[in-house]
Amino acid sequence: MAKLGLDTTAYQAGMKRAEGVAVAAGQRMRASLNSTAANYLGAAAVAALTKRTVDYASTLSDVSDRLDVSTESLQKFYWAAEKSGGSVEGVNTFLEKFAENKRLALLNPTGQQADAFTQFGITVDELRNGRIEDLTRKIGEMFEAGKDRKRHTSELQSLGVM
Repeated sequence: MAKLGLDTTAYQAGMKRAEGVAVAAGQRMRASLNSTAANYLGAAAVAALTKRTVDYASTLSDVSDRLDVSTESLQKFYWAAEKSGGSVEGVNTFLEKFAENKRLALLNPTGQQADAFTQFGITVDELRNGRIEDLTRKIGEMFEAGKDRKRHTSELQSLGVM
């Protein structure tokens, strides 16, 4: 049997160069794809953030108009709720119930709702002319002062806001 000897040094060197070129091309393509994907993902993230911001502003405006609460006060309510483990929905529910009780107290100044507001030192005139954020601030100040918390908690429960 005869052995054929071939010198493959040039062939192997060429293959190594080809491999190096292929690896470099692959790295450039990966970097390009990563950059393109990052651009698409970045654009999608910006679009999502913009949508959330517009939705938030729309919700804020709707709630503000519906309940006659300033958008600045709503943002403060939302911030406080989120910091204390609450939610925007919880704030909206509270304010809606509060507004309904205010309306009922004005319809019947000697009824249960009016009496509950009176327990917080809020007069019918204040109910008629005051904004919800001012009335809730007055109630909050009574709780901060620490006077009759148990009774005031009971009054809030009777209004259905707790």
